[in-house]
Amino acid sequence: MYNTSKLIVDTVRMKGDRAAFSVDNEDITFRDLFLMARATTEYVQNESVEHVGIYCHSIKKFIISFYSCLLSGTPAFLISTSISEHEMESLCAQFKVTTLLTDTNSNKLSEIIKCIEPVSEVGLSQDIDFREYANVDGNDVAFYLMTSGTTGKKRSVPVTHRNLLWTGRSFNEFMEITENQKEMVLIPLTHSFGARRIIAQLLLGGCIYSLNGIFNPAAALMCIKQNNCTVLSLVPSQVRMFQQYFNNDFNEIGNKIKFIELSSEYMAPHEKKELMKNAPNAQIVMGYGLTEATRSSLLHFQKNSDKMHTSGKPISGIEVLILDKNDSPVSDGAEGQIAIKGPNVADSYYGSNIEGNENFRNGCFFTGDSGFMDEDGFLSVTGRIDDIINVGGKKFNPIELELDLREKFPGIDCAISYIPDKLLGSRPVLCIKGENNGATDILDYISINFESFKHPSRVVYMNEIFRTENGKIIRSMLNNKVLEKVRGI
Repeated sequence: MYNTSKLIVDTVRMKGDRAAFSVDNEDITFRDLFLMARATTEYVQNESVEHVGIYCHSIKKFIISFYSCLLSGTPAFLISTSISEHEMESLCAQFKVTTLLTDTNSNKLSEIIKCIEPVSEVGLSQDIDFREYANVDGNDVAFYLMTSGTTGKKRSVPVTHRNLLWTGRSFNEFMEITENQKEMVLIPLTHSFGARRIIAQLLLGGCIYSLNGIFNPAAALMCIKQNNCTVLSLVPSQVRMFQQYFNNDFNEIGNKIKFIELSSEYMAPHEKKELMKNAPNAQIVMGYGLTEATRSSLLHFQKNSDKMHTSGKPISGIEVLILDKNDSPVSDGAEGQIAIKGPNVADSYYGSNIEGNENFRNGCFFTGDSGFMDEDGFLSVTGRIDDIINVGGKKFNPIELELDLREKFPGIDCAISYIPDKLLGSRPVLCIKGENNGATDILDYISINFESFKHPSRVVYMNEIFRTENGKIIRSMLNNKVLEKVRGI
């Protein structure tokens, strides 16, 4: 069975001297990456470990560690460096990670877990045996991804070799992306989106460009320009930063970009059309997917310009189902719960008796989102089922207001939460980042444009609106903070 380990070896054999990655303008060939990964693998295998984690601040060392685990067939947990060491310790304990590939010099960490620094230099005279790949099955786990944690405790999603290769090939075919492209990846490589971009470019023999540290739009634009990058992978919030602060530079590089892939973070139709103006020659694609079921539907901006308000159509081989509360199909055009079936779907979360495993049933993953399909088979996602606010029997999803407010008041960071109410069950609350920041205008706008049961009963000012790295609101943290504020805790 073909797997990512064999893919790496085949790519080294055919394109060994080509650049696989460029990090902060340091090019790394497929051959050198293979040799550094192989040397790192030897350290890991000598430890006879059960579970490996990757926790590297240096992108170069993360990539070496990532390739090392794929090459050896050792499934690794990809851990974001945005979390604290304390959180990282908890994750390692939760998922029984006994060895960490890391560049972190922490005595405290070293006391509780075996830490190995990836080999980041290589000798020039080493030979390569092109039979050096792991004999793993397509259903074996390639690596583990962490969920974004929007609903509370993080869970781990096993990604198999078959899943990884199928989604990479399918997406490349959908975008009609060609070989030997230079791709600027601006999202974390520990996320589903970022990790899968590595495999998608590996399948094409292309080069991925990346920068260490927090996102710097000026440095990113300079890197894209200097290296003539032709593919851009990013999230909508990064697009907004380019447009707001560096629009002239973004237009200049946009003319040369051939392909753009966006995450599934919300993007208003007018924002999509503005991006098409920035990059008039690019094939631009975004869609709907989750860590558990990546890239389930895709929207091609140019080909589907009349469907900009949707999340696109299911890609070939994937079924997106709209079901009622009894898991039966709804009538055409009706709203219901979204379930996904196909080779892009994980089988379960890692571990037994894990909260959320009940969402994997009947061969599908039940996403927890609600939505509907139009007459042309395009999906519209209306929000999270668990986020529904019930006001005296009248229900609405807070994202309905939030999306509208984001367009109307782009300079104000706000969200809709709720507080318990003895009479109505719950009442909406407007949450605003900062003090006295546009609350009156927002309340007036809501009172004119939305039904009375959606009108906030009060305003809560907050230091921050809790979000994941991808910009999604963490409802559990937001709702808890609102309760604390209201109760004066």
